[in-house]
Amino acid sequence: MNMPAVPAVAVITRTKNRPKMLERAFASVLGQSVGDWVHVVVNDGGDPAPVDALAERYREAYAGRLQVIHNPESLGMEAASNVGIARSHSRFIVIHDDDDSWEPTFLEETAGFLEQSAGRYHGVVTQAWRIVEDAETLEEQERGLVPPVDNITAATLVATNLFPPIAFLFERAAYAEVGPFREGFPVLGDWEFNIRFVRRFDIGVLPRPLARWHHRPASADAATGNSIFAAADKHAAYRGLLRNELLREDLAGGRTGLGVLAGVGSILETLLLVRDGLLRDEIRQQIGGRDEKIEALHRQIEGQIGDILNHQQQARDRDALIGDLHRQLEARIGELQSLQRQAEAWVGDLRRQIEERDDVIRTLHRQLEDQIRLTDEVNRALRERLPVPAWLRGSLPYRATRSLARRLFGLRSH
Repeated sequence: MNMPAVPAVAVITRTKNRPKMLERAFASVLGQSVGDWVHVVVNDGGDPAPVDALAERYREAYAGRLQVIHNPESLGMEAASNVGIARSHSRFIVIHDDDDSWEPTFLEETAGFLEQSAGRYHGVVTQAWRIVEDAETLEEQERGLVPPVDNITAATLVATNLFPPIAFLFERAAYAEVGPFREGFPVLGDWEFNIRFVRRFDIGVLPRPLARWHHRPASADAATGNSIFAAADKHAAYRGLLRNELLREDLAGGRTGLGVLAGVGSILETLLLVRDGLLRDEIRQQIGGRDEKIEALHRQIEGQIGDILNHQQQARDRDALIGDLHRQLEARIGELQSLQRQAEAWVGDLRRQIEERDDVIRTLHRQLEDQIRLTDEVNRALRERLPVPAWLRGSLPYRATRSLARRLFGLRSH
């Protein structure tokens, strides 16, 4: 594949000892509908062997578009991002963490959006799916949209981070002006970068969920979990540090700026938490009196389910009995059919025997008729004393009759 000297997008992936997730990230990048990109994988202090094995396995598919960097020691997420960006060349940049993924048209649509904006926007975010998955198998368990936004403003972004890194593509030139990711932030470095970015440049919004932000809230292990869950205490601490830093800038400058907005955002966040807590308490009180009814209904439903299961078992038993009777009936029918065939064979044999005996009887009958006729001729001749015809004298019956007559009547031969 002949690639341009400077690809359109540099995809930066930070990873550490998560080869199963990294392979999914490989599939996400390779599955893009456009191929004008370079994928820079920064192995931040992890075992290099699994990363190199994956790179070799997908070497043909990448066709020279994969670059692997091994940090001998872990530098942290933000430093790893800066290393990957510094070691690559492109017009656009996007951070694709090893545990996240994209829809196939993410790069095509985001890069196309910035190219068509004619300099109006220097970054673009898409809506994102929030996918809850099993930490071991990575099987999806739940899916919902990250709260969507119509536009990105400094006032809203300073109150809370509005989008994950996987959903944000920005110009390399803007990155150069804004400055690299804050390496002193072990968490929330993306939020701090986003605030600095929106201070200087506008960020457009694509209202389609083209990014997938994968969560594993049940895992507290850094190797399989998310920092927002596995390092929740750090998130809370650095959220406060960042807001204080912005507020001090305002106070030092004698102005009302992002720091004040961040403070207001913090107050609103606290009020929302209090409101949610009060709502939960009120809901508990409203529901509390209905627990017994719900429990009774639950027992009633369980009883009905038990009855249904019993009826089903009885039906299965009846079906089994009917099946046995059916098989016995078929066996008896088979026996009767066999006996019928034997009887038909016996009847056929008897018919053949009867027909053969009939033939014998008819033959004997004809012989008897011949004997009677000869006897009549002899008797007539004896009575009339007529000469016996020559044809008759030569017959065996005649000779026998003549011999008997001589003995009885003393006749002489003619």
